[in-house]
Amino acid sequence: MLWLPQEKYVPKILERFSMSEANPVGFALSTNCKLNARQFPKGEKEKVEMRKVPYASVVGSLMYVMVCTRPDITFGVEMVSRIYE
Repeated sequence: MLWLPQEKYVPKILERFSMSEANPVGFALSTNCKLNARQFPKGEKEKVEMRKVPYASVVGSLMYVMVCTRPDITFGVEMVSRIYE
């Protein structure tokens, strides 16, 4: 049996992107979840703040976890990867 634990990698991702205090959920993103314009940055101030987030790195880190050991997060990763401006 091959076992690839992610118990240490996932907390490192959360720490790296200042999300250590994020609330965990017991399920992946629902397939009926839709992104809409209200969830995107509004105004120049919010857009400037979003540019400070290394978004491609966040999505890439999640993709690594998804491909290696967590196929259950595939839909959620795919949805958030659409947001990048």
